[in-house]
Amino acid sequence: MPVILLSQPEKDFDLEKTKNSGYSHERADTKKHISQESRKYLLQKGDFTKVSKDINRIEKNRLNNNVTNSTYLLGKNDNTMDMNISNPRVDGNYFKFEIQIRRTNTWESGLLENALGNVDFYFDRNADAFTGTPSYENLHTDLTGDNYTCTAQVNADKLQFKIEYSFQDMNFLTPILNVYETVCTMVWEIADFSEDSGIIWDQLNTGALTAANNAINLTYYGNGDITLPVELSSFTAQYLNEQAQLYWQTQTENDNLGWNVYRNSESDFTSAIRINDEFIPGHGTTAQPQDYVYEDTNGQFESGDDYWYWLESIDYSGKVHHYDRVAIIHISEGQDPEPQIAVPIKYGLQYGPNPFNSNLTISYMLRKTDMVRVEIYNMCGQLLAEFDEGQRTADRKYNLKWDGKDLYGRDISSGVLLIKLITSEGSETKKAILLR
Repeated sequence: MPVILLSQPEKDFDLEKTKNSGYSHERADTKKHISQESRKYLLQKGDFTKVSKDINRIEKNRLNNNVTNSTYLLGKNDNTMDMNISNPRVDGNYFKFEIQIRRTNTWESGLLENALGNVDFYFDRNADAFTGTPSYENLHTDLTGDNYTCTAQVNADKLQFKIEYSFQDMNFLTPILNVYETVCTMVWEIADFSEDSGIIWDQLNTGALTAANNAINLTYYGNGDITLPVELSSFTAQYLNEQAQLYWQTQTENDNLGWNVYRNSESDFTSAIRINDEFIPGHGTTAQPQDYVYEDTNGQFESGDDYWYWLESIDYSGKVHHYDRVAIIHISEGQDPEPQIAVPIKYGLQYGPNPFNSNLTISYMLRKTDMVRVEIYNMCGQLLAEFDEGQRTADRKYNLKWDGKDLYGRDISSGVLLIKLITSEGSETKKAILLR
């Protein structure tokens, strides 16, 4: 195993004196070698296959104490990096975008100089567009180790994704030169589909350091300030006059050009076909509810097949959004299966009534078989109730009843509560109001 060499000044470097003299960004003249303490240790050891870990421990302690020992190596502020908001989009009830970074010059050589340290990504946002707590997914692999702690939150009314660095092991994120890498995907639940997202860079508060605590000059790209799409409040169907009648209503519409309808004989959208011969016009931008009706004249229900339907909206910019399916199914009565009224499929978390007085029904449906847990919190983040549902199968609606009592059997007082559905794919949180 090779010995890993770290940098050390030839003589003590007075940090306070340097700061006061106005040369805080000047680099001390150094040689590339390990500290005197580590060199003495290395000469005393005969087994060179075991010394690397011990040398790293010594160097880690030295680096952690370098400010108090006045031996901190100050680097020039000439590291550069691009930061990009990529692929802003709506996925169901959630707004998502990728944070990307790209190193644009050769950073100072050395283990800590080449690595990413503390970073604060700040974004302005439209407070009326979102609800709940922001989160992240698809975290860069090099950020998942012990060196980094990542947090998504609202800070001073701004969206913040924070990377905190601490030297724990030899695994670092060193950005690739001139290639964008995704740091993570930001995720935030949409509260009002009639609003814009308002996501843009807050360049004043955004900042980045190398692991050696040297500043990185940043250039900003991308814009997440997009118009949120159509809010679909209902989508149902029924079997009428030997044909399928589809009904849907929008609560609001933003730049909605119109609709397509897709159908399949199984619950898989990938092989579904578009059945409307003409594009169904939308209502552009409106805050008023709008109703739509479509009649499927080509459905052959006498065959006994089930039919599944999907809606697709397209906005003025050409962006496409898909919505949860409904189905018209057949139930056998005697020898001949009869088409029945459509079964609306609403995935995720539902509950009612809202507001509720003492008893709340919590419902959920999964896209795939998964382990399920339901938790209920107050607005202070205290866990009030929890339900371990175990493994649940896909495409079935599950209900559980909650009596409004906490973990100790005490009645919970009136207020706003957070209902959280947790699966292996993540979590979904919605607000409910308890009125005693």
